[in-house]
Amino acid sequence: MPGKHNQWAIRLAVLWTASIFIACLWPGKELPKTDVPFADKWTHFVLFGGFAWLWLRAIPKDGRLSWLLSMTIISAAVGVLVEFLQYAFPILGRSGDSWDALADAVGGLLGSLLFGLFFKHRLLRKNKE
Repeated sequence: MPGKHNQWAIRLAVLWTASIFIACLWPGKELPKTDVPFADKWTHFVLFGGFAWLWLRAIPKDGRLSWLLSMTIISAAVGVLVEFLQYAFPILGRSGDSWDALADAVGGLLGSLLFGLFFKHRLLRKNKE
């Protein structure tokens, strides 16, 4: 049975994932306009970096490289799913964008790599004690 701390990590990861779907499927005409270059890509990048980090935290697998790679693939797959849903439901006023899917995948990769480095650093520090 997962510990209380891990239950909170799982809840946060689920909430983050739901927030991604809500944000990415929100009707396009209701989204705020911005003059920041590539703001949409940065948003996807951060959302999916957080997605990978939070799920890696919620489901510990000892920082194994195979799990980090799996989370990167899962992040990319969820990103493709979101873009497909935007494409499949034009009533939302959104359109699927392959560059957004790429930003999702890169964000997931970076989130996984940062988590792996954090885990390795934490493990090395713990072993020195």
